[in-house]
Amino acid sequence: MALRDGTFVHPRSATPSRRTMVAGVLGELDTPDRLLIPEKLYGREREVETLLTSFDRIVKSGAPELVLVSGYSGIGKSSVVNELHKALVPPRGLFASGKFDQYKRDVPYATLAQAFQGRGARAQLSTIALQTKKALAYLLIVSSFLVVPGSTARADPLVLASPDARPTTFLADGKPTGILVDVVTEAFRRTGRSVDIKIMPWARCLSEARSGAVDGVFPIYRVPEREQFLTYPNEVLLPQLVVFFSRRDTKNSFSGELSEVRDVNIGIVRGASYGKKFDAAVKNGTLQNIDLADNIEQNLMKLMRGRVTLIANYRYGVLETARHLGLLAEIKEISPPIESVPSYLAFTKQRDFVKVLDDFQASLASMKQDGFYNRIIQEYLR
Repeated sequence: MALRDGTFVHPRSATPSRRTMVAGVLGELDTPDRLLIPEKLYGREREVETLLTSFDRIVKSGAPELVLVSGYSGIGKSSVVNELHKALVPPRGLFASGKFDQYKRDVPYATLAQAFQGRGARAQLSTIALQTKKALAYLLIVSSFLVVPGSTARADPLVLASPDARPTTFLADGKPTGILVDVVTEAFRRTGRSVDIKIMPWARCLSEARSGAVDGVFPIYRVPEREQFLTYPNEVLLPQLVVFFSRRDTKNSFSGELSEVRDVNIGIVRGASYGKKFDAAVKNGTLQNIDLADNIEQNLMKLMRGRVTLIANYRYGVLETARHLGLLAEIKEISPPIESVPSYLAFTKQRDFVKVLDDFQASLASMKQDGFYNRIIQEYLR
């Protein structure tokens, strides 16, 4: 029961035999209806102090400074920088923030625009522009150095596209995995870079690499059409055998000449290359009955249903996909192989990745020399 002076009878002090008057705080025992997490930054005192010291130095001297905060995605860079907001208010400073988005690289000054669209920035932007047009011009000049096409900050992961093709690249429990996922991740780890691998249909892999929506694509084969929009390293990522597969209960002969299967229905993956020999046979009409699918799994199901007589693909991919689907005993490999084709990791030409490419192929070569490359492959094939 509340009293006039702000005290109240504390419920826990009231007993059947005696009621005691005690002072208390209203709402002390209330249970909140939601989880409230303190907005306090822990473990970054030294970094915050460095930023505040730099800001104080700018306020006193008037000389501009550039402070760079580096770190992997999600480590808390924005939280550290946002601590400046508290210090900017007393000296009537302006705090504007914007993030570089890897998916908006084709939008000029997108980060600068985001910063100026913030609530605090909008309120004072017109005043700043009237006071000194030079300040705005200076910001634009600085941003042109920060948003350099082709710049690849080590703090941001490289975005790489890859098809769903067991056992080289596929999803397991929603995460990319496979021989080449592990090889590529380790190679870039040795260069000090992280990667974000996106598993998607092969036609989309090519489309996004062409437009620059992703930084690179793998495994990919070197053909003149793709060299127009992709830069290839010299180091081979993985040599792969292109072979024919058929149902185990059918009889098919192949001695190595593609003209022998001219009239056979052959299933392939849409947009995929199967080496110069096979691609030329499709292009010049030697192979006339080509059936397209989005992935190896679709081709295997067509083979089982009799919609195609043969499927052409890379040996590792077909065997692993068939094992995953429980069809390994239902198919057979036809010898000899059509061709052995080297595959690569190639980078989009929309940005400059010369240094990244050089570092990657040097790292990949070192993995082959120290045996780590072969250990990854054997781990998946045993």
